[in-house]
Amino acid sequence: MSQKLNINTVTLEELIGLPHIGQISARDIIRLREECDGHLTLEDFVTLKCYKKNTVIVEYFTFHSPDASLHSFPGE
Repeated sequence: MSQKLNINTVTLEELIGLPHIGQISARDIIRLREECDGHLTLEDFVTLKCYKKNTVIVEYFTFHSPDASLHSFPGE
């Protein structure tokens, strides 16, 4: 995979299209993200069953705030 996806903005369809992530895992990721008020952290992610089954999937994602671009300043 050439570019990582932001776990806090990735869609269900994008998740399902990734290797080792099916519909159930994708829904679990979205559900946990919603339970975490839209901001899933690495610490939250590693509690998921799909991660425990295949730890390589963490490499697909970044864990930036969904509104990180709103907090950036010129020159950063």
